[in-house]
Amino acid sequence: IWCGYEEGVVEALAIWQGKILATGSSAEMLELQGAHTKLVDLHGAFATPGLNDAHLHLISTGLTLQWIDATPAKLPTLEALLDAIG
Repeated sequence: IWCGYEEGVVEALAIWQGKILATGSSAEMLELQGAHTKLVDLHGAFATPGLNDAHLHLISTGLTLQWIDATPAKLPTLEALLDAIG
């Protein structure tokens, strides 16, 4: 599963309430399994996030990915995010 340029590829992910909860190895994600967990086996296939937009310039979108690293590790607070945007 491709998570992004800096995050790279992971073996598995966990989704909770419609959002990605965690990424990592299959063993790590199985530790999060609950009674109502739905498992999806990709059988070794590659998965990547989709881009859904009525009009998209993919090259421009790719170039803007380098502008601000807004991940929680880099910008853990709203103040830090606003400073980076400024």
